[in-house]
Amino acid sequence: MVKGLAGVGIGNRVIAVFDNDTAGAIQADEVRRLKLPENFRILTLPDIKLARRYPTLGPKRRTPQPTSNGSACSIELYLGSYDALTGEDGKLVPVQWKGYEAKLRRYQGELVDKKAAEQRFLNALDTPGKLDDANLEAIHTVLNMIFTAFADKGAIWH
Repeated sequence: MVKGLAGVGIGNRVIAVFDNDTAGAIQADEVRRLKLPENFRILTLPDIKLARRYPTLGPKRRTPQPTSNGSACSIELYLGSYDALTGEDGKLVPVQWKGYEAKLRRYQGELVDKKAAEQRFLNALDTPGKLDDANLEAIHTVLNMIFTAFADKGAIWH
């Protein structure tokens, strides 16, 4: 899509945001190799504290992963742990390790039941006071990254 927008000579500012996971790293790298005009910014979701020791499901058992940053941080992990990422059992919904990407020498992880996490987040938004600043810190970081993407005209954000 980014290549297509650049190819038609779109003059508006364009921001492409990639997940901070294995698949996102591959896709962002491909896009960054293109000769894009100055009105394009290629961003990757930032590392977050929550992902440093996030519960994961491996082939045999549930284990804490030293870091899901760069391997399993899709946008859902930025929605806050209070409601979106906490299951009915009161624990964080784990990341399930999927396919191995030999090019990067790491697995791709995906939040179990992403749609349910998205719905829990939307439900929490409908309840005043349900989400506090601590729970929204990660998404605030993402929004700040997007809002300031063109602050330094010459920089392409990574």
